[in-house]
Amino acid sequence: MVDEDPEPEPKPLVDFAYIDNYEQDDPDILDLYEKNEKIPFGFGKKGKTLNKEIIRDINKSHKRPELKHFFVPYDIDVKNDKDLIGPPIPKNFIYGKDSDDIEEDYSSVPKKEYIEEKKIKKLKEESKDDDEVNDVIKSHKETGYLEDYRSDSNEDMQSDEEEEDNAASLEAKIPISHIVELTHTPNKAINSLDIDRSGNRMVSGSIDGTVKIWDFNNLTRKPAAFQTIEVCEGYPVLTCSWAPSGGFFLAATGDCQAKVYDRDGNFEIGCLKGDNYLHDINNTKGHTYPLTDGHFHPKEKNLFITSSRDSTIREWDIYSKPMGIDQEIMQTTILRARTFKNHKICVNSCAYSNDGSIIVGGINDGSLQFWYRRASQWKPDIHIPDAHAKDSEITSVKFFDDNIRFLSRGADSTMRMWDLRRPKKPLFTWEDLPSFTVNTGMTISPDESIIATGTSVKRGHENSQMVFYSSYNYEKIKQIPVCTNSVVSLVWNDKINQ
Repeated sequence: MVDEDPEPEPKPLVDFAYIDNYEQDDPDILDLYEKNEKIPFGFGKKGKTLNKEIIRDINKSHKRPELKHFFVPYDIDVKNDKDLIGPPIPKNFIYGKDSDDIEEDYSSVPKKEYIEEKKIKKLKEESKDDDEVNDVIKSHKETGYLEDYRSDSNEDMQSDEEEEDNAASLEAKIPISHIVELTHTPNKAINSLDIDRSGNRMVSGSIDGTVKIWDFNNLTRKPAAFQTIEVCEGYPVLTCSWAPSGGFFLAATGDCQAKVYDRDGNFEIGCLKGDNYLHDINNTKGHTYPLTDGHFHPKEKNLFITSSRDSTIREWDIYSKPMGIDQEIMQTTILRARTFKNHKICVNSCAYSNDGSIIVGGINDGSLQFWYRRASQWKPDIHIPDAHAKDSEITSVKFFDDNIRFLSRGADSTMRMWDLRRPKKPLFTWEDLPSFTVNTGMTISPDESIIATGTSVKRGHENSQMVFYSSYNYEKIKQIPVCTNSVVSLVWNDKINQ
């Protein structure tokens, strides 16, 4: 009997990760390995030498063992896995790929293909043989799909009932049980409303250029404003805003200069007008083009912002030193909107975040721009170029209390919710909300569960609507017809819940 030559031993791979002082493709190292000579490893007194046998032992000791199973066979009762969370565990993970104990897996087959309650009802109606129906149900009970499907359908029914209950509870929060009509000026649009934080007084600004102050504590059956102010003759009042202390309110008109009044309607101070002939905005002391919006700081009673058609948002301090013959104040901060090739563009709306740390501007090219008050004043810190349709006006912006989520209302008949941490795409978009005015507003309920906005209509054609949405699931809660004119401004006071 001739002894066959033994099969040559496979050449072990040298793990050069252990030879730190040489490259993997070093020919000298390979020659030493082929000759089974000692290979230097390390330097100095601690230096060692490696030969072919030591390297082979290192390779064997570091060889990764083959993992045949993720679980020990029969470690899990597959037929009774109701206590497990998630989809059924594939059998090949439990028994191994080559195991003969793998049972037929029905988990990938839709449950509804096995049984549906409607089909069972139909079978009961059509079949006179009860045994046949019982056999069908029995066969499916053995597979467990009938019970699972019924449990799923019950869960769906419960979830639907919960959604209906939530919608009903949200609808009950809308304060529409009583309605009071306050007439500002007949047949003249009211562009702005605001209620002070105490809920005692409200200001309304109209297109006829007047502001009226209403005292809720002294209203009679024939309600009337106790004070009427003509802010700037010939210019409509675009916005009114109370200071957080309730001691002052801001009135911004279509003129270049905003004005501040006390709570009784007495004039306090005005803003300077900038020089139209100065090209550098840094050298201007005020707005050079008509105003579009304005708001008081939510925390500090002396600060407010205004936006204008001169591409800027300016912050003012009513306690700053007055200047000129009329003793008017100069802005403290200038924020310039970013435009293509630095062309001038209208900043149609502006707003503070609820903590006052962020200022946002709604630009007439459909973009939103944000500035942090302690950061650069010339370049916006966050820019959303396509917040709404191109070249559409952004009529208003409103922040939630977390200062992360906010709403934007556009003239493209949409309202959108955003997350400031992910500004590239809105969280949700509500459509079919016509807006024909440049300052269509929106508001949020005191508990932030409801969002409300209004729609615009052509005069005399149909009724405008006030629409309420859930801020949780974004679904419509209620829609209320208002009048034959457009709904422009909305306010929801925390104190009186009105």
